[in-house]
Amino acid sequence: MPAALLEMHDEYGVIRQQVLVAVVMLLMYVPLMYFWAF
Repeated sequence: MPAALLEMHDEYGVIRQQVLVAVVMLLMYVPLMYFWAF
């Protein structure tokens, strides 16, 4: 999603908003994939 559409002045604001979600998903998926794949 372009930062201009969200009316953000920070070019990397969109990425910063998604970092927390990405970290939580990563911490959930790594154990699940380890459990299911091996």
